[in-house]
Amino acid sequence: MSTIQYYAGVDGGGTKCSVHLYDQKGALLASAVGGPANIAQQPLQAQNSILDACAAAFEQAGISSDAFATTSLCAGLAGANVAAAKAAWQQWSHPFAQLQVISDLHAAVYGAHSGQPGAVMIIGTGSCAAGWSGQQLQQWGGHGFLLGDKGSGAWLGLRAVQHTLEMIDDVQAPSELAQRVLQQLQLASSHDVVTALHQAAAARFASLAPLVIELADAEEPVALALVSRAAGYLEAIGNQALAYTGGRLVLVGGLAERLSHYLSPSLQKHLGAAQHGPEWGAIAWFHRGVLCPAD
Repeated sequence: MSTIQYYAGVDGGGTKCSVHLYDQKGALLASAVGGPANIAQQPLQAQNSILDACAAAFEQAGISSDAFATTSLCAGLAGANVAAAKAAWQQWSHPFAQLQVISDLHAAVYGAHSGQPGAVMIIGTGSCAAGWSGQQLQQWGGHGFLLGDKGSGAWLGLRAVQHTLEMIDDVQAPSELAQRVLQQLQLASSHDVVTALHQAAAARFASLAPLVIELADAEEPVALALVSRAAGYLEAIGNQALAYTGGRLVLVGGLAERLSHYLSPSLQKHLGAAQHGPEWGAIAWFHRGVLCPAD
């Protein structure tokens, strides 16, 4: 550990990654944001996003990127719960002194409760919930865009696009949601929508989620029905995590604040604020007793 001069904590998701850079005493030197970092879906992009964000953080701190060689990079990354993706990632010829990887969910729950038992629910591009017992992590949801992530930004965006295509095909009645989706996408026909989105990543669909929530807040019927379905699923996995750990449930992710008021009062009374972010959580998990960063 004597060669380590800096600690970089990474929180990587399907839309962006965040890097917090600390010195040996745990002082926060800089933070920066990069592009998507889901290692199961786009591993090469994740590598580039993290390198770019780390370079930006070092530049902000006035430190040469040569210091990568004395930096312990601790990352909580979307997709790291997929064994094959994590194994492939660990073969990366990276420029850091160390590369340590756990799931974004693991980093979030560990940071949110300062390593103590507790629950967390991520509501962002993807969705999932977890409970940390102090010794074991239990997860609900988080099965990825194709197989799950119900209630997430990508799920809301995909359902909005599907509704829009059905409206164009006269299967669904015209709606404000469909019209606004077409307006935001700057597209007009089903052919245009399919051409633009048939191979789109989860983040592209998630970019429509703020629109869906905005319309749900205004009680547009289709959007409100979608958000209500999302909240019902999130409520279920949140309750599972609470039952596993007791205590408090921390909501994290880009859509957490905007969707929290759709959860039931019985669940909301168990919500609490995170003690630390997932960037802190990733570092603290791997360097317990060595570094105690002050987030």
